[in-house]
Amino acid sequence: MSIENSFHFSDQSSPQTRGLTIYQVQPNSPADKEGIIPGDRILEINDKKIRDELDFKFYELESDLRIKILRDGKEQIVIIQKGAEESLGITLPPISIRQCRNKCVFCFVDQQPITMRKTLRVKDDDYRYSFLHGNFITLTNVADIELNRIIEEHLSPQYISVQVTDPYIHQKLLGLPKIDPIVPKLEKLIKGNIQLHTQIVVVPEWNDKEVLERSVLDLLDVLRDDCSIAIVPVGLTKYRNGLTPLRIPTPQEAQEVISLHFHWREISKNKIGKPIIYCADEWFHLAGFEVPEHSYYEDYVQYENGVGMLRKLEVNTMQERWKWIKRLPRPYHWLWITGKSASYWLKEKIVPLLTQEISPLTIEVLEVENTFWGSTVTVANLLTGQDIWQAIEKIKTNADLIILPPDVVNGDGLFLDDWSLEDLQSAVVKPQVIPFPNQFAPLIRKTLTIK
Repeated sequence: MSIENSFHFSDQSSPQTRGLTIYQVQPNSPADKEGIIPGDRILEINDKKIRDELDFKFYELESDLRIKILRDGKEQIVIIQKGAEESLGITLPPISIRQCRNKCVFCFVDQQPITMRKTLRVKDDDYRYSFLHGNFITLTNVADIELNRIIEEHLSPQYISVQVTDPYIHQKLLGLPKIDPIVPKLEKLIKGNIQLHTQIVVVPEWNDKEVLERSVLDLLDVLRDDCSIAIVPVGLTKYRNGLTPLRIPTPQEAQEVISLHFHWREISKNKIGKPIIYCADEWFHLAGFEVPEHSYYEDYVQYENGVGMLRKLEVNTMQERWKWIKRLPRPYHWLWITGKSASYWLKEKIVPLLTQEISPLTIEVLEVENTFWGSTVTVANLLTGQDIWQAIEKIKTNADLIILPPDVVNGDGLFLDDWSLEDLQSAVVKPQVIPFPNQFAPLIRKTLTIK
């Protein structure tokens, strides 16, 4: 690595709001060796303004860097030559999330009690977080210049909540007086080689039936074979006082959506070369059907959106079997907590696989009703600590281990109702309560430590 140190000072004073303040500089990194220090503000790299951490990460990958910084009110230029793709060793402040400006009639955040912690009431609609974390965005707050940035910096893939392609219905559904048509934005991103994973949240009597079909066909005119369309049923809680009257799809409507989507998959296969349309697992639960086979889901590109979670669990369980300890030293009993949507699948598909392979193990599946959000919310990861505790109390379990759904607590160990994992453990006392780690081998090893 060849480094040339060349500070150039400017007499110009600059507003302190420009650029990004450096939090940390890694010792012996290229930045450290060239005298960049915490507190400096990065203004530009190679004449490109640095607006956030994404800009910085994109432009720092070049080998020859001309970095404009601000120190003590004066601009300085640092010239660094480094290895391609090598990090400068600089830590910047996290991206300030862009808030959603929409007033969607079905917004889940609006369907929460006012007592929910502040972080759960944040409505994000930020294309940077879509790229970084797979958050779905609407593009209603993304101007043409920002579409250009997504393309220039190749912030791909993007996850887009389309909802409907009809401009008038789109405005009504998202609660805005005016919205730029979404299809031209999607077309621009596709032409810029951005991969798009889209979703349509179906709200009965708003964007279903013929409107839904028109939206799907419009998307098939734009998207490529590396993109996807997820059709998701609307989620409604009991906290809807004063909100637009809505309802969840009926079993018959769910059956119709499933039937139609298989027809659209054939159109997609003929038009694009592969079927890129998927129904969320919840549709099959509503219709009383079993979810499709493994091959239907391809690479499970919308797994985090509830598309293929049940089938993937079965597939992963089958593939993981060789890691299992087949014989336990004594009988053990697991209590597996879940919601209504996954209960049948666990009882009929997963538990038999485990108990046939591992002896002597018994598994009890406890279906917990979601009284916190209301009975229409049936997915396991929205269960609360209080509801889980009350369900466990009713059965007086003698289990050796209680297994919670994955993602039912956040990184701080909190349920949605602000109960902590420690609160639930204290209430239960024994046995130990642990979230499902998405693999069974760790659970089996954990079981062997139980006296």
